[in-house]
Amino acid sequence: MVGRNPGILDLALGLTGSGTDDLRARLEETGFHTAGVVVLTIPGPWAEIAYGAARMETYWSPHA
Repeated sequence: MVGRNPGILDLALGLTGSGTDDLRARLEETGFHTAGVVVLTIPGPWAEIAYGAARMETYWSPHA
């Protein structure tokens, strides 16, 4: 998925569940800047995605 703010930050945080507190904290602290990347793992078909179901695998920002 590719997106931009406003909205992509809230979507990434909303989809992300437990086990990713350090990455979530960094994302919340620095925000989602231009050229930032968030990689989420979704445990099932895209059609069944729910808030809190994904795991944030990595977060990178050129400004972080």
